[in-house]
Amino acid sequence: MKRLLSTVAAVALLGQAAPAFAFDWNGFYAGVGIGYSSTQADVHYSADINGIYDFSMEPQGWFGGVTAGFNQSMSGVVVGVEADLSLADITDTVPDVISPGETVTSTTDWTGTLRGRLGFDGGDFMPYLTAGVVAAHVNSSGTDGPGVEEDATMFGGVVGAGVEFAVADNVTVKGEALYSWFGEHTWYEGEAYENVSTSSSASIRGGVNFHFD
Repeated sequence: MKRLLSTVAAVALLGQAAPAFAFDWNGFYAGVGIGYSSTQADVHYSADINGIYDFSMEPQGWFGGVTAGFNQSMSGVVVGVEADLSLADITDTVPDVISPGETVTSTTDWTGTLRGRLGFDGGDFMPYLTAGVVAAHVNSSGTDGPGVEEDATMFGGVVGAGVEFAVADNVTVKGEALYSWFGEHTWYEGEAYENVSTSSSASIRGGVNFHFD
């Protein structure tokens, strides 16, 4: 009987959830992250070349880089600002609708955001909402002649949500999902193949942050 009671007590103790420790979310932090992005770009040829043509592209690919930010915890709410900059390989190649046999390629080679964050201090974890501005450097090129290539840094808005977990006294891991959108951009302005693009993207990212006292 004593052995049975001892066994039951041991199982009960093992079954108790470990209490969350109170992580200090205040202060500066920096880290690294990696993610995957999928973009939807709609393109409209604005020049009249045997008619008006529209087409779509879906660049996809990986990105990875660095993050830095600052948090301030106030009565269970964490407010902060975060910036990130990543190298990227987000690309797609499609047939050129005005030149049969030729192609058009779009490639994003870097991207970055500057965002505010609003989170809930859960002790050792923090779910949060985030919003701000996004920038992306995009290269557009075609195979139907020399000089059919242009670079542009595009700007837009970004919103998202995520959750961050403390894994040590000064280390956290996080996962987040972001949605970005960009306004109209004119490519090859004044050329016979001038076109206008609008685009949006969805991305997921994981990262590790190191916090400083």
